[in-house]
Amino acid sequence: MASTTQLKLLHQLVKIFKPTRVLEIGTFTGGSSISIASALPVPTSSSPYKVVTLEIDPKALKIAKNYAKKAKVDDRIEFIPGSALQSLHLLATERPEEQYDFIFIDADKGSYTSYYNFIMDQNLLSDRGIIIADNVLFYGQVHRQAGYEEMDNSYKDIPHDIIDLAKLAHSFNQRVLQDDRVEVVMLPLFDGISIITKKR
Repeated sequence: MASTTQLKLLHQLVKIFKPTRVLEIGTFTGGSSISIASALPVPTSSSPYKVVTLEIDPKALKIAKNYAKKAKVDDRIEFIPGSALQSLHLLATERPEEQYDFIFIDADKGSYTSYYNFIMDQNLLSDRGIIIADNVLFYGQVHRQAGYEEMDNSYKDIPHDIIDLAKLAHSFNQRVLQDDRVEVVMLPLFDGISIITKKR
C-alpha cells in the first residue's frame, strides 16, 4: 500500500503527464487507484480517460470499489479481478491495440520482473509512457542485497521473508537497470519508487 506522500506524487504525476490510459497492477483497497483517477479528466465518448486496475483479492477489490464510489471516481476506474499476470495476458489478447501512458506496479514483489517483462515485450507501454514501481528499496534491505552495506549482527534479526523479498526486489531493479530499452531513476521515497521511461 502506497504512503500518503506517494499518493500525492502519483496524483501530481498524472496531472503533469496527462495520460489517457492508466494501468495499475495491485489495487488493494483503492488508495492509489483513487489518487490517480481523481487527477484524470472526466471521461467522454471521444476521450475515455480511465484506470484499469488488477487485483487478485476479492475482499480488497470490494473495499476499493466502495471507496471509488464514495470518491465519485468509479466512472474512471475499471476493476479487473484475478491473477495480475493472467489479466495482463487477457488485456494483451483482447485489447491488442491498447497501450498505457502510465503504469503503476504495487503488487506481489516476487512477480515484478514478470510484470515488467510482459509489459515491455508486449509493448503495453506507450512511447511517451512511464512506469512507476513501488517498494523497490523494500524495508531498507535492498541496499544490503546490492552490497552497499555489510551484513552486520543486526541482519540476523531480520525476518527471512523480508530478506527473500528484498532479494527479489533487487533482482527486479537489476533487470530494469540492464534493460537498454529504458531509462530509470530510483527515489528513496517511503519504501522506494522507480520511475521508468522508454529511451527516446
